[in-house]
Amino acid sequence: MTLKTQGKRYLAGFAVVISSVGLMFTLSTSTLASADSVGSSASVGTVPTCVWQLTGVTDSVTLTHPDATAGGDTHIAYMGKDFRLTGNSSQQAKIYVGAAGVAGASTTDTDNCSFYNSGGLGVSNTGADAQLGIVGTGTAKFTATYNSSEDTAMTFPLDGTTPTGSSQVRNLSLTITPTRCVTSNIGAGSGDNWVKESGTTGLNATSSPISLALLSKANTSTTSTCSFASALSVYIPGGLTPAHAGQQYTFTGPTLTTTLSTSVD
Repeated sequence: MTLKTQGKRYLAGFAVVISSVGLMFTLSTSTLASADSVGSSASVGTVPTCVWQLTGVTDSVTLTHPDATAGGDTHIAYMGKDFRLTGNSSQQAKIYVGAAGVAGASTTDTDNCSFYNSGGLGVSNTGADAQLGIVGTGTAKFTATYNSSEDTAMTFPLDGTTPTGSSQVRNLSLTITPTRCVTSNIGAGSGDNWVKESGTTGLNATSSPISLALLSKANTSTTSTCSFASALSVYIPGGLTPAHAGQQYTFTGPTLTTTLSTSVD
């Protein structure tokens, strides 16, 4: 009888131990799950999208007759001989990479903008080519007017020929002088990989646009830039006879247009 009673007590105690272990296991699991819950956050700025830009190409150039020391002669008015006219653009033309609306490429920050090659914007790094040409090449001419009316006897075409009575080709001469062209506008060793027009080119009714400055995609950076000055000259050809001799004439030349293309590898 005594042995039976002891056995019952032993079994009852064993059952309690099992129950306690189960309870401890449940509490332990709940505590570990709470410790594994971790949050994170960050504040990250973004730079503007990089775009190629072109400025300084809207201008009206006034041509005047230079004196003998500047390549002209001692005459102050047209007298039936070749009469040279020259003029400089008042602006520096500039091609550059930067955020839309900025005046020029950054000289202090390589992270001023990004081409965002990925991310779904579809804005990839490209090269650039600025080309200049005469608008309406087939009818390129200098129109002569007196008192707001054209004098066709003084109007002359830009046809690339040398007419009778003249020793000069009927061209509009464009002189381009690069002033600062760099692949990167920051730091030493920035390099100049631009292909640039430099010197004088004769433009006429048969001319194709000329490439002023070209930079390949491989050499383009977020601070690439190229600037250049330009000058124009033309000869009123000798051999012309004005209908209103002794009067003041106005000569109006063709329009020159600079086009920036960024579809360049």
